[in-house]
Amino acid sequence: DHREAVAKINDFVLDAKREAELQRVEAERRRSRRNSWIGVVVKVVTGGVILCVALGVYFLYQDVIPNDGSYTLGDFSRIIGISSGGGGGRLSTEDKRRLQIEDQRQKAAAQQQSIQSQQLANANAPTWIDNEMMEVWTPKQKKQFDNALVMYGGMAAKARYKLISENVEGKSRQECLMHHKLRQVIAKEQ
Repeated sequence: DHREAVAKINDFVLDAKREAELQRVEAERRRSRRNSWIGVVVKVVTGGVILCVALGVYFLYQDVIPNDGSYTLGDFSRIIGISSGGGGGRLSTEDKRRLQIEDQRQKAAAQQQSIQSQQLANANAPTWIDNEMMEVWTPKQKKQFDNALVMYGGMAAKARYKLISENVEGKSRQECLMHHKLRQVIAKEQ
């Protein structure tokens, strides 16, 4: 009887370690996939901003600057709102700094938009309570769960749900754990 209990506990510990490792690997895989998608979104948004600026400059060039080649970089700078500083078509240090600041602002705006998109996507994700509410438990399974909970209620949490799940047909340790947690949340709300 003692050996059987030790064997069950050892099996449970090994199962728990395997499950923890699988969960760690799965979490790493999800994190990697999420990070790659975030990178793609940032690149697309940044590329879109750069394309818009380039198209704006192109159309400005087409509409405002004469096509006869009689203009200089200074003329172009005045058209887009910066002074050439009398440098014979070269941008002054101040103008370069202004352009750098504008570039930084555009990058920051693109990054902020990406963060807001991600937050909106996360806000619409269902919670564990939503998922558990959709879980189907038959009356027979509920009765088996209640009986097993009474029988194993005084044990440590790790071992308890493994043993409870062995007494509930068709439910895993995780499902039993989440079902019990949901019942506790509902009880607190009432």
